[in-house]
Amino acid sequence: MGNWNPSIYDSSYSTKLPMKAIRQLAGYPDGQSLYFNTRTALDPPQELLRATPMGQWVYEAHENVGRRCAESGSSKHQTAYQVLCFFVDLNRIFLQDAAAMICLFPERRRHKMYDEIPVFNHELWQPFVEEMKLKLETEECPFNAKLEAVLPSVHQWHQANQQAVADLVRETKEMKKTIQNDLQSLRQENVDFRRSIVMACAALTKTLEAHAGSVVPEVAGLEELSALMEASSPSTSPRFRPDQQINEDPPVDSRPFIMHPKHASIHNMYCEWHGISPFADPQGGVVGRNKTHGNKWRNEFNPNHYSRTSRIMKAVDHIISSDNLTWQNAVARLEPLYDRSGKSLSKMVELLVDEGLLTKGKPRGAKRKAIEAGIGVENI
Repeated sequence: MGNWNPSIYDSSYSTKLPMKAIRQLAGYPDGQSLYFNTRTALDPPQELLRATPMGQWVYEAHENVGRRCAESGSSKHQTAYQVLCFFVDLNRIFLQDAAAMICLFPERRRHKMYDEIPVFNHELWQPFVEEMKLKLETEECPFNAKLEAVLPSVHQWHQANQQAVADLVRETKEMKKTIQNDLQSLRQENVDFRRSIVMACAALTKTLEAHAGSVVPEVAGLEELSALMEASSPSTSPRFRPDQQINEDPPVDSRPFIMHPKHASIHNMYCEWHGISPFADPQGGVVGRNKTHGNKWRNEFNPNHYSRTSRIMKAVDHIISSDNLTWQNAVARLEPLYDRSGKSLSKMVELLVDEGLLTKGKPRGAKRKAIEAGIGVENI
């Protein structure tokens, strides 16, 4: 306490109070920067002020300390003086609030405070209460009165603007809610549309599978469905036809079937390679066609895919011959390794090389030429 700037004495005592909440509880609209408390427009009589428990001593102390400050000309007693000023204001507010309390809430008159404090039995108290009641009923905000004097009807204009803004806010909220509902409806329609497409595709798949089974009964599942779809649409890569004779050689530049891009297991890969069910092929799969037609029949194959599949099949053949196993047991031995590769042919080949089941391929292209010339691979 002390060494304060005198300009803040009048307001410093209330800086920590939640004034916004207090004003809202008092009934003032939120968001206004000016507030008018009607009961502050009426000051109590001086006799009532000095009859309160605080007024009996605070006014005399206030005068004495104020005189001391004026005589000394220093700020030594300023803090004490400002505290007494606050008590003087608080004493006046006490009487104003007590009178307004009775006017606004008559039932509070039965509170013990009004019976035990002598000032409320003073002869000037009841006239002050009546005058306060009249003020509360008739007093207008001085801010509005001054504005009306300068700008007639400004209060009505302000109310009209407030109403227009309130209507605009309400319409904006309604529009926002409508847009949100429309967006939700569109999302639901999109979900329903996608679901209908999925159901239609599933029904079409079942229909095609059933139709394919009746047309080509000796071929099952997806292979038969693929053949039916190829037969019903033009294609640059003709497949094997069920009515074609097994010993009939297809044209050299044709491609009887397309290798599956990614098998779920080594078992399926081996069956496709050798033309075994569920990839049954009368010409013996890739192995049989290579024997019959050489390599010209697979001109449109992806060379990397074919090469990696071929190397994996060599590893299977190596296990069959070295361990004297059936192809089913040999394939089963490689299934865990294929799972580790993530169904990737290139990674599977690398794992087979690491396991010693395949030899590392010889370098080709620029790498081979660099090695032959004695240049480090890192300098290529």
